Amino acid sequence: MKDEPCKNRWMKPKFAMILSLPRFLKSHPNSNGKLGAVGFCFGGYIVNYLAAVDAELFTAAVPFYGTPASVDLRKNIKAPLMIHLAELDKRVNDTWPEYEQDLKPIKWNIQCICIKTLIMVFIMIRQLDTTKKMRSLHGNAPLRFLIKN
Repeated sequence: MKDEPCKNRWMKPKFAMILSLPRFLKSHPNSNGKLGAVGFCFGGYIVNYLAAVDAELFTAAVPFYGTPASVDLRKNIKAPLMIHLAELDKRVNDTWPEYEQDLKPIKWNIQCICIKTLIMVFIMIRQLDTTKKMRSLHGNAPLRFLIKN
């Protein structure tokens, strides 16, 4: 499958490496062949990207606050997705209506959750507090979603 074009020379080999790691894990002799992923912010984008660039890669995926992969790749998505948006994250939320329309024909288990009054926090020192807040808001829903699928 063709990888998403990357115009940045520095990032192109990084995307190849990012794609090779989950493929390695999925094909490892100790693997049961199932692979799920959770990503936050840029990691949420990477989860969306990987689900689109390699349709067979994930059994299920949970992107938090990530923008979708490019429009031409979205048709490849086969994995169930539990997509999380933050109510006040306009940049990411503005991508959702188009992404939702692109996902509808796939007819897979797609859930979108909008977390009320949450703003993505980019300051590293606050990361732990944000993670605790996520757990209090969702419990183990993402983990249950991955196990179910």
